[in-house]
Amino acid sequence: MIRIGVCGFPTAQEVLFQKLDVVEVQKTFYTPLSEKHLLNLRKKAPPHFIFTMKAFQGITHPHHSPTYRRAKLPPTSLPKTWAFFNPPRKSRKAPSSPSGKPGPSKLR
Repeated sequence: MIRIGVCGFPTAQEVLFQKLDVVEVQKTFYTPLSEKHLLNLRKKAPPHFIFTMKAFQGITHPHHSPTYRRAKLPPTSLPKTWAFFNPPRKSRKAPSSPSGKPGPSKLR
């Protein structure tokens, strides 16, 4: 099955929920979101609606990538061995969000 959706919310969420059935949550690339934030998003959408999440940049980009500036994470939370597809023993757990809440969560 092929589903058509968009990355992020280029229009009001209510409009997307009526016209499409999938959206990629783009914010998760820049900053790990709290479980509360993600659950609130889930509650707003119809039951059939699907969310995909962009992998956090700590997994896919080196620590010196300019996109880290947008993450607004403390520099100490961006170690050189953190992810960038390193073997798991070299990677570290994703940081908490700036609010101190746990990082990315699955939407169910």
